[in-house]
Amino acid sequence: MDALELLELVSLGETSTVQFKRTVDTPDQLAAELCAFANTSGGRLLIGVENDGTIGGLDPQTLRKVSSLVADVASNSIREPLYPLAEVVRVEGKNVLVVRVTESESKPHFDRQGAIWVKNMSDKRRVTSREELRRLFQDSHFLYGDEQPVNRTSLADLDRPLLEEFLRKEYARSLPEGEELATLLNNLNVARGGT
Repeated sequence: MDALELLELVSLGETSTVQFKRTVDTPDQLAAELCAFANTSGGRLLIGVENDGTIGGLDPQTLRKVSSLVADVASNSIREPLYPLAEVVRVEGKNVLVVRVTESESKPHFDRQGAIWVKNMSDKRRVTSREELRRLFQDSHFLYGDEQPVNRTSLADLDRPLLEEFLRKEYARSLPEGEELATLLNNLNVARGGT
């Protein structure tokens, strides 16, 4: 990114994919920001830019300190670790650290306290609902809605004609009975443990 691109980005203000920080106050605050980007659509954290878009920049010593902090937090304060890309862009004689986080395929990512963060417009928020957690796991292909157990059900609740039609259409076979049926349902992730 060059200075003109940065100025244009800053002129558009904060969004779901662009966040301004004058500096980084705490490792926990930084971990939450990085997690939120990774758990949503990715984005860029512009460190050295005020909330109103004023470019304050970072002096060389602060730049080194913040760069080191970003690397440390991304690998040691977030589970699964993140691998953001960082570059320094010089604008109007001032250094801005641009930290780019891609949308993760291993979401959700947790901070040290076990909190999961997502972007909410130009801010971030903590995930608290089970439904949202399920969606994050489903987005990362760890969990599928059609494989969710349905409590207090058994093989007696199975729609046998529908399953028979599916097996005939997809596998050209009929619906087995007994132990063979339980094995088939386990293999299809329709049932677990024969129930």
